[in-house]
Amino acid sequence: MSQTKKAACKFTVGNAVRVRSGVTDPDFPDIPLGGWAGKITEVEEGNAPLYLIRWSQETLKNMHLVYRKRCERDGLDVEEMWLGEDDLEPDT
Repeated sequence: MSQTKKAACKFTVGNAVRVRSGVTDPDFPDIPLGGWAGKITEVEEGNAPLYLIRWSQETLKNMHLVYRKRCERDGLDVEEMWLGEDDLEPDT
């Protein structure tokens, strides 16, 4: 019986992160997320870890109105988002 080895997570709950340049919203590919910053509030471990990021006040303040309206229209939370490890970097 073979076991799948989980990848070690690069980030943990509470880490400050920033979205890498060139990353777009998974739901709205025309919305660039590069530079958005926040803190990790949840980690879903697995072969490709996912992170729930709660956006910083500065990021929320600077979000484009079009993005906010789309989230509202589609029932998505504008204050947080799940992203993969390769989409993120430490926010120093």
